Amino acid sequence: MGTASAPFLAIRTLKQLVMDEASRFPLASKVVLPDVYMDDVVSGAQTLDTARQLQCQLQNIIKTCGMKLHKWNSNSKELFNSSTVQEHSFSTNAESDIKP
Repeated sequence: MGTASAPFLAIRTLKQLVMDEASRFPLASKVVLPDVYMDDVVSGAQTLDTARQLQCQLQNIIKTCGMKLHKWNSNSKELFNSSTVQEHSFSTNAESDIKP
């Protein structure tokens, strides 16, 4: 990072990732491009079950190109404290950092 082309390359990598992996990770593919701001994915889901599926798919789609999600946060205590988060080794922010 730091070069003039870095933002373009980062977004282009994500675009290619979605094109390559959309069939394997349909939920993640729908949010990766429209819900990315800088280097954060800011998204949500209507149900807790869908949020859990999205969480798992996001980690796995990113993993396919050798990257790793480093932070995870949620305003749902059920999702934040779920075993899925622990199994996927997401780092977590303090609950007080979550804004309503």
